[in-house]
Amino acid sequence: MKLYLLPAVFTTHIMLSGCNNANSNNPVTHTSTSSSSTTHSSSASQSSAAIYQGTWQADAYGRVYDAIWNGDAYDITTYLFTQQYCLISETQSNTTAEEIAAVADIANDASYIEVRTSTLLPGPVFTRQSEIPSVCQTVLPASYGNDGYQFNPEDDFNLFWGYFNEYYFDFELSGTNWATVYEQYYPLAMMAENEAELFSVFAEMIAPLQDPHVYVSLNPNGEGLNNAQDIYNVSAKSTIGDKLTQEYLAKEVLALPLSAQQEAALAQYQQQRIDGLITTLLLPADEETIESALDNFLWYITDDNIGYLLITSMSEYSEEGQDEQIDYALATQLMEVIMVDLINVDGLIIDIRVNTGGYDLVSHAIAKHFFTDETLVYRKQARLHDSRTPLRDVTIKPADKLIFTGPVALLTSNNTVSAAEILTLIMRERSNTTLIGEATAGALSDMLEGRVTSPIYFGLSNEWYFTPDGSWFERQGIPVDHHVPFPSIEGQDEALAIALELLRQ
Repeated sequence: MKLYLLPAVFTTHIMLSGCNNANSNNPVTHTSTSSSSTTHSSSASQSSAAIYQGTWQADAYGRVYDAIWNGDAYDITTYLFTQQYCLISETQSNTTAEEIAAVADIANDASYIEVRTSTLLPGPVFTRQSEIPSVCQTVLPASYGNDGYQFNPEDDFNLFWGYFNEYYFDFELSGTNWATVYEQYYPLAMMAENEAELFSVFAEMIAPLQDPHVYVSLNPNGEGLNNAQDIYNVSAKSTIGDKLTQEYLAKEVLALPLSAQQEAALAQYQQQRIDGLITTLLLPADEETIESALDNFLWYITDDNIGYLLITSMSEYSEEGQDEQIDYALATQLMEVIMVDLINVDGLIIDIRVNTGGYDLVSHAIAKHFFTDETLVYRKQARLHDSRTPLRDVTIKPADKLIFTGPVALLTSNNTVSAAEILTLIMRERSNTTLIGEATAGALSDMLEGRVTSPIYFGLSNEWYFTPDGSWFERQGIPVDHHVPFPSIEGQDEALAIALELLRQ
């Protein structure tokens, strides 16, 4: 789902949950990202290059873009707002109409802009307004790094609390009373003497939500999660690190907290177990068929013609880092390479048990090789004050070639998160896909980013993802057909063994 997006023209700062870094040691040649670009109806050649001038507002995302045409390009001010508070989150100068058109589709009557990175996926809608919200028309406080900035814990607390209050999709999932959170933490915030102490208050406030797509970061050097000085978030489910820690504590009869020496021993144990997991994954392989790419894909074929594909992330496949279109193009190219190898197997295992998420678009690039017809795979909508935006259908469109129609065993775990869950959501709509392992992490919503005037940034969940029949798997995770704990005991992989057995039948 949307990962750590850098500021860009008419982006919504919706992020994906954590992804691994990837380097550019690729077996495929990347020459262009044109395969993921969209032909837009709006461009400088349409009626006027100043077509985007005006105020564009997305009530479901707490964003306003004020674009002023200076004769050659646009000067854009981005506002983040609630009903009570507003701040300028960034300004951009000399942005061309072509740059906006690359990420936005404007309606024929110029009444709204839809932000998107591809025609494959619907994006947030910004409607044209006659002026910026009244709450943004007063003298606004300066943010950290700008002239006039002053630490103001009261304003920052009210903006932080209010943004969650208006845009977080469902406090009932965690049984959190957000009004009570205000009463409890407002006095503590007023006692904060600096940004670090206020960050700690915010961290305690979001802890009960136990949502992997909720975070708060202290980041004087950047924004969001990039190069943050401190980050806090918490999940309702145990990660593989949590499980291996508990495994080690039980084995050594220890309890937290650990000494420095014990911490070092724990880290060594975790690394050994993870190395062992990888070794176990490769045991069924025909060694001559093992291939890997982008530091995130590994595949092979067994002696009895069963394919295996491991995918550990849905983003950051290149040196460019956080770039959805580049990652989509690379995934599109690589999947053709992979499918040439695997297209004739008798059955295929796709393993996303340690997939840390990324871009929904990359999940579509992978999944389109497993459908023969355009298929409705999920619907989504965002919170809009006390209601919701209209439901929007998302379909999977088949690849032009190399489509695998045989049986697929999809391996998932509590660590399968965000965009990896979207791949799961898509693949379960195939008639011959079997899900094996654990229910996914239950963090399907896109991540909506915000900030306060202090160098404190945050993310929250504001969207619902539904199956075509209306099922919603947030927090509980997408269920499996065969439940198998992950990781298995040392030296074994029960889920992989079950998948092989099923496909061999």
